[in-house]
Amino acid sequence: MSHSSKIMKKPMDRIVKFMELAPRLFADHCWIDCGTGWDCILEDLCRNLEKLINLRIEAGYWSEMDHPVATQIKEKFGILRFYISSGTDAMFDLIEEAESESSQTCEQCGCLGKMRQAHLWYSVRCDTCWNKNKENICSAS
Repeated sequence: MSHSSKIMKKPMDRIVKFMELAPRLFADHCWIDCGTGWDCILEDLCRNLEKLINLRIEAGYWSEMDHPVATQIKEKFGILRFYISSGTDAMFDLIEEAESESSQTCEQCGCLGKMRQAHLWYSVRCDTCWNKNKENICSAS
């Protein structure tokens, strides 16, 4: 297996993991563009959103073909951003909580972190990850 095959396999494995965890939420194969340190936050969020989608489908509010799906998951200005096609107030509250939690969680390792800035680039990092990668961050700006 070539080096590029290994690199491409990891993001796909991650997407497949979330598609298996929340198949209705990921029905449109949404890409995930943030660090794996936030995966625990995303797993909890996706599991809870999937439960709400399932309940609304079972109650007849939505159908198998017409329900909210994840449209974009990314880091923006150092914080998790999770977008869905539509949803309920309860769903948007869950998303807001997860985004807030990401502001104190290292995007690389998942430990307690804080917002950091290198030039115009913002990220949430723990002390260890920040010190380990600070030179790369500063030189990339």
